[in-house]
Amino acid sequence: MSRLTQPFLSVLWVLVVCSGGSIAMSQEAPAPAPPPPATVDLRVEGDPLLVLFERIARDLECGLIAHRSVVDVLSQEAHIEVADARWSDAVALFATEYGIAVRRTADRLELTQIDAEFRRLLVRRSYPIGHLIEVISDHKAPMLGFGSLYRGEGGGGALLSLGGGEESVLLDSIPDMIPEIAGRGTWDREGVSLEIEGDRLMVRQIPAVHEAIAVFLKDIEQRIARQVICRFTPLPPGEYGETLTAEELAPLVEGRIPRATWVAADGQTNHWFAGEERTFIEDVEFVSHIADPVVELLRTGWAIEVTPHVTQVGVVANVSLVRATSPGSEQRDVLSSDGETWVSIESPKLEFDQSLGTFRVPDGGASIHQIGGGFYALEFEVLDPRRG
Repeated sequence: MSRLTQPFLSVLWVLVVCSGGSIAMSQEAPAPAPPPPATVDLRVEGDPLLVLFERIARDLECGLIAHRSVVDVLSQEAHIEVADARWSDAVALFATEYGIAVRRTADRLELTQIDAEFRRLLVRRSYPIGHLIEVISDHKAPMLGFGSLYRGEGGGGALLSLGGGEESVLLDSIPDMIPEIAGRGTWDREGVSLEIEGDRLMVRQIPAVHEAIAVFLKDIEQRIARQVICRFTPLPPGEYGETLTAEELAPLVEGRIPRATWVAADGQTNHWFAGEERTFIEDVEFVSHIADPVVELLRTGWAIEVTPHVTQVGVVANVSLVRATSPGSEQRDVLSSDGETWVSIESPKLEFDQSLGTFRVPDGGASIHQIGGGFYALEFEVLDPRRG
């Protein structure tokens, strides 16, 4: 078989090496590629690399097509002494040592330059992400006890939480997150792109990376949809450990109405509060013999703040459970500079019970809290789309 002339090679180099002669053109769908050989003889000593590929094609009884981008490489002298290389190792060697991508089809071997093969596989796809960037705000419980009447001096007066820090997948962070979990080492290659257009993520990458991106975005979508139902229920007297499983909890709360039920997203801080807020005279100041009362706040009741983190087997929850009561008041005299009693005021007494900590709770189970002389169960039920 004679070598093809260089002018033809500059467009597309085609060598047909098969017993039947040339390959007929067909409009039928291409046949699937046969399985690769177990091993291949790579021995060559000083001949052009083309000679080795011609021999491999003859051994496989198939044709050989080379893209013009590899013509110069195929004319280089090769020195390889491996007689029985595995096919996958041979393909890896051609890629790493010569920059040639080898692809087996039904009737031929196709040789392309690595970057050209990579660019050939690039696909541009659009991913909607508008629903993944909604902010999930924390809602912290109000502080119980004494507080300032003025928001600027301690936030008093706000029984309803105004929301806190954001725990969310933000628009600007998605392009930074994707290269860390999909297609590492490929994002600086020619033709690859990743950008946001409106509420869509536009990506040009190879199919394998697109598959990883789709899985990543689906995971975010399901995590955002994942929620935890929290139930706070009094328990009958008894001896309890730190947590209960769902099976252990069920008979203890059967027929009992939860004192509170609320929902938190996975990783979100949310709370339940029941109580009252009132003002009282904390002190009296006298200016030019005129009494000027100093008014403060007293906030009492229950405040339960929970931050649940869903795991494979349940919830890890940061819990702050506080009860503040005012069992009465005590009289206090306001004295003048010379010790004379100017006025008497009633100052409320304040007592706290609290249970704080991090609890590992099985799904449907509860953490147990002792407040005063009673026990309470804080139940966590996970609503997760991935669990069906």
